Amino acid sequence: MTLQSPDTDTDTDTDTDTQRTSRVGLRSRVATAVTLILVLAVALTAIGNPIGIVAAATDFSVDTTAPETVKQGETITIEYTIENTGDTDLDSLALVGSPQASDTQLTITDAESDDAATITEDNKISFNSVSPGETVTATLTVAVGSDAAGTESLEAEIFNGFGDSRVTEVAVTDLTIEGTDTPTPPPSAEFSVTPTAPETVKQGETITIEYAIENTGDTALDSLTLDGAPQTSDTQLTITDAESDDAATITDDNKISFTSVSPGETVTATLTVAVGSDAAGTESLEAEIFNGFGESRVTEVAVTDLTITENPDPAQFAVEITEVNNPAVGERLEVTAEITKTGEKTGQTTVQLDTNAENIEPTQTAVNLDGGDSTIETLTVERQVSPLATTLQLSRRLQGLMRS
Repeated sequence: MTLQSPDTDTDTDTDTDTQRTSRVGLRSRVATAVTLILVLAVALTAIGNPIGIVAAATDFSVDTTAPETVKQGETITIEYTIENTGDTDLDSLALVGSPQASDTQLTITDAESDDAATITEDNKISFNSVSPGETVTATLTVAVGSDAAGTESLEAEIFNGFGDSRVTEVAVTDLTIEGTDTPTPPPSAEFSVTPTAPETVKQGETITIEYAIENTGDTALDSLTLDGAPQTSDTQLTITDAESDDAATITDDNKISFTSVSPGETVTATLTVAVGSDAAGTESLEAEIFNGFGESRVTEVAVTDLTITENPDPAQFAVEITEVNNPAVGERLEVTAEITKTGEKTGQTTVQLDTNAENIEPTQTAVNLDGGDSTIETLTVERQVSPLATTLQLSRRLQGLMRS
C-alpha cells in the first residue's frame, strides 16, 4: 500500500490556481486594449465629424448650349450653365477646356464669363464663390478646322474642391460638321459675239470685219475687251486698224476696251484687215473677246473664216497692124489690125490709133474677146493735107486700155 505525500498534493493545487489566475489576467488585458481602440476610433471620428452631424454635400449640374451643326472653318461659342445643386458654397468651382485630342479639329481660342471669376490665359475660368441654388455661366469660343468632318467632340472639365474631396464632371459637346457651303456664285458675266464679214475676198484686198457683242448675262460688263489675237506666222491676214462707235478706248495695238456694257446692251467693234497677195483657199482671223480678270475671266475666241478668190489673169491683148492703105488727099486712111486676147479669161480693151499730125484726132475702137480669141479691126482717119510723108505719120503703136 502506497501512501501519497501531503506535500505533493499541495504543490499540484498551487500550480492549477496559478494557471487560472494567468488566464483571467490575459482576458482582462485584451478587453482593456479593445476598449482603448474603440475609444480612440470614436475620438478620431469626433474630430473629423462630430457625432450625430452629417457632412454637407458638394454637388453641381452642368448644362451645355451649342449649335446643332457647324461648318468647316467656322468660329462658334459653347455656353456652360453651372448650378450649385448642393447645400454648401462652391468656393473653388472652375471650368477648364481639357486638352483636346491631337487629331481634333476643334481649338479653344477664348473664354469668358459675366459672373465674378478669374480667367487665365489658358482659358481656365475660376469662379469666386457659388452659393447653394446659384447659377453661373461660362462661354468658350471654339474654332472649327477647315478639315473637320462628321462629328467632332469638345471636352470641358468642371470641378470643385481639392484632393480626395474634389468633385469633377466632364462635359462632352458633340458637334456635327457640315461641309463648306457652296458659295453663291456672283452674277454671271456672259456675252455673245456675232462677226460679220464678206463671203469671199480677193488677194491683196482690204476688208472690214464687224463684231456685234451682246451682254447676255445679268450683270454689267465693266472690262469687256476685244483684242485681235496675234495671228499665226503663216497667215495672210493682217489687222491694220480697229474702231468702235460705242464708248471705248482703242490702243495702238488695235485693242478695243469698252467702258461698260449693261445687261441686254449690244456694242460693236470693227477690225480692218489686209488680205495678202499670196492668200489662197481659206484664211481664218481670230479675235479674243473677254471680260474680267483671273479666275473670273470669261473669254470667247471669235474665228472668222474667209474664202479667198484669186485675182483674174491680167486682160492681156496682142495687137498687130496687118495693112495700111495710101490714100490720096481727101481719102480715108485705113489701118487694119489683128487683136488677140492672150489671157485665159474674157476681157475688154480699147484699141486707139494715134498720129503725130496736129490736125488729126486720134481714133479708137473697143473690142471684147474671150481668152485665146482674136479679131480684125480697121481704124480710119480722114486725110486733110498733102503730102502724106510730111503731114501724116502713122504710129504703129496701138494703146490697149485693159478692162476685166
